[in-house]
Amino acid sequence: MTTKPQTYTVTVSALALHQLKEACAYIHAQGAPLAAQRMAARFDAAIETLERHPERGRRVAHGVHELLIVQPYLIRYRIRANVVEVVRIRHAAQRPT
Repeated sequence: MTTKPQTYTVTVSALALHQLKEACAYIHAQGAPLAAQRMAARFDAAIETLERHPERGRRVAHGVHELLIVQPYLIRYRIRANVVEVVRIRHAAQRPT
């Protein structure tokens, strides 16, 4: 009998959604609307991946992980029990908070 792998519930903070929208708007305004669409699609794909493999991102602090979604943007998230909480999205050049 095969056991079903554990799945996690992924939540996205209001701040992370706001940061995603800002990043996509900036990329679009730079004359790259397709790149902005790819950014949003990669974010969605990353969320799906985190549902099954939240440990795939690198650990940056106690309980905090980062995952590159599209160069140079990172997702910062926490794993608690069976919930993955995406807390922010940042440009790699930004100072982490």
